[in-house]
Amino acid sequence: MPTWNRANSAVLERSFQELSNHI
Repeated sequence: MPTWNRANSAVLERSFQELSNHI
């Protein structure tokens, strides 16, 4: 499995957490 996939997933999770925090 590519490493970028894991990194991208982490970034997406972080973005989602930040969005949830703002709401």
